[in-house]
Amino acid sequence: KSASKEVKTMILNDANYTSGLLDAMLQHEPSLPQHYTYTRLLRIWNNSLSTEAGPKGEEIISRLEMCAIFSKMSSKELEFRLKQWQAALECWAVSASAGRPGSARSAFRFFERLNERLNHELGGPNSSSSKRQNKIFFYNAVLKACSDTIVSSDKSEAMEIAFEMYNRISDENIVPTSSTFVSLLRCCQLLPPASRDQVMTLSREIFIAACSNGCVSSHVLFVLSHVNRSLYDAYEKKPEHSEGVAGRKRHNSSNA
Repeated sequence: KSASKEVKTMILNDANYTSGLLDAMLQHEPSLPQHYTYTRLLRIWNNSLSTEAGPKGEEIISRLEMCAIFSKMSSKELEFRLKQWQAALECWAVSASAGRPGSARSAFRFFERLNERLNHELGGPNSSSSKRQNKIFFYNAVLKACSDTIVSSDKSEAMEIAFEMYNRISDENIVPTSSTFVSLLRCCQLLPPASRDQVMTLSREIFIAACSNGCVSSHVLFVLSHVNRSLYDAYEKKPEHSEGVAGRKRHNSSNA
């Protein structure tokens, strides 16, 4: 976010250039893009710092649909596709932080567009499938678009969307992650300065939930120190408050 204007321009030019290459590849059957082509292009837009990242992410997913790659997928192909959907949704957080109006709303709408497909592939709210936990990454992407909102007129709606997402996480019995609570705490800063009491109350409730879910990571504490300093200073670390974070780290290490 602190990149110079020249670097931002260079990254944006690269993103637009590669998007143009994708369009050219789609017009010639021998050079049709592969899965990794879309993935790399999504990564470029995720790093673009551009207001156009969100629309471009959705456009790239539409290209995938046009190519009929949404046909029956193997488990490995589904893994790739989930990452691509997630990366496209995360592009809206880039647009939000760059100041594009309506980014949180657009992220929510894009999530709704993907949700039916996610429920089909991962299992719906009443499913016992362990794969459903992967939906948390999509919820977190919308939450980040909300917490990264900088357009003043969008902040109230972004708050509403964020807590709508959190309620759905709870309703679907999906386990939140530390990133979930980082974004929710950051959303407290969307409230106007005159709402300090509300910020203190809301941030306390969010942090209590983070403790209960074992999601107190160093990042959660860092954000808490900026949102509710008195609560941060009074907090005494307890192993059970971060056991979920530690458990996920061990799980990731074992799969590395």
